[in-house]
Amino acid sequence: MFAPLLALGIAAGVTLSPTAPTTTISLSDANRQTCGLVVRNDTDRPVQIWLAAFWPNHRMTMKDASGKPVGLTSFGKAATLMFGGGRDKNSPLTIEPGKSYKYPTQSLVKTFELRPGGYTLSVVYEDKSFGKPLRLNCSMRVKVVK
Repeated sequence: MFAPLLALGIAAGVTLSPTAPTTTISLSDANRQTCGLVVRNDTDRPVQIWLAAFWPNHRMTMKDASGKPVGLTSFGKAATLMFGGGRDKNSPLTIEPGKSYKYPTQSLVKTFELRPGGYTLSVVYEDKSFGKPLRLNCSMRVKVVK
């Protein structure tokens, strides 16, 4: 039997993290414009997360080196509006003990108005499937080059 994340709590060993602590994004190389995220289950029993595509369950924000929020592209604005929305297509995903789920990568260039420089990306996973919201947070450094 799986354990809903709300019953376990974040401190119980379920984490959201970037696939790398620092990501270099290239404005000119389409193969280097994404970031990856992983949910890991370090508990002793299966846990279940809920997926409703990426954007309804996740919010990404980015700040520049001075702490100023980075602007969103038109896609980024539309994607941000999906966060916390309907879960009519929510589906469960069970993660076994010691295993991880790697999300499909997300394009930072498609989402944010980026220029060369250093940034901090913050990601929130939120699930409301059990009434009380559950949040997992992570952040990563991002270096943008031409």
